[in-house]
Amino acid sequence: MNGQGCLGGGDSYEQIVSSFVANGNRINDYDVKSASPSRFAPPLSLLKQIYGETTMGWTGWVFEMSDKRMYSYGSSFSIDFLQLPDGYFFSDVIKVHNHSYIGKQGKLVSLKEGGLIPDEYKDVLLFRERVYFNCAIDDI
Repeated sequence: MNGQGCLGGGDSYEQIVSSFVANGNRINDYDVKSASPSRFAPPLSLLKQIYGETTMGWTGWVFEMSDKRMYSYGSSFSIDFLQLPDGYFFSDVIKVHNHSYIGKQGKLVSLKEGGLIPDEYKDVLLFRERVYFNCAIDDI
């Protein structure tokens, strides 16, 4: 921390911290051909409609699409990127039914926030979060 390290150039402490923090998630800027928003990143306007815990550590909701079809979703609060049913985009979502799911009969079922989850919920087809990683580029 006092600059007496054996690394050459710049701030030795900054280099060490940078190495530990971002070494596995670093790419070269010249390796990036292009960057664009992911089609799996829901817009903020939708994310603001998904709030609170349906049950401890879990939130369930339903996206109603422009064709009136509905899809159950669930997450343990990692909603930066979400699965989408084939052929849909987030622009197709016309309504968010928070704390809900589609039951066995194909009907919308509301859940009481903080309440118990019914047994049939474990068999519900849920769309979930998508895996992602953070990446850093030096000097940005």
